[in-house]
Amino acid sequence: TVCFSPDGKLLATAGRDQKIKVWSVAEGKLTQRLDNPAFKGLSHPGWVYALRWTSDGKHLVAAGAAPRLRGYLSVWEAATGKLVSGQEVNAGTIFSLSLSPDEKAAAIGTGGSIRPETDVHQAAILKLPGR
Repeated sequence: TVCFSPDGKLLATAGRDQKIKVWSVAEGKLTQRLDNPAFKGLSHPGWVYALRWTSDGKHLVAAGAAPRLRGYLSVWEAATGKLVSGQEVNAGTIFSLSLSPDEKAAAIGTGGSIRPETDVHQAAILKLPGR
């Protein structure tokens, strides 16, 4: 997954390597690696499927997979690369992410669940931590 910062100067990338990286668009150089202290050099416990910057460019929100068919949602301070919040979500792997207009909630699209009877694609709205 990939997304531009609101001012277009930065590009965030992530994927199956479980690492979120921020790049300078003008220079094409890596400026930050977002390391989650809980995962020793990784950003997420599983693949990262979605990234979104907040409209003010102060935070980067990421979503993806966690072990045991769970999802993982994280919020990062863009200026420092520090983790504001990281949490597992018991709704299946998070494949898509959208922020509400006030950026206090995240809509997620999930699939795969630890409960077989709910092993379908679902949508949920979560309060966005740290906002």
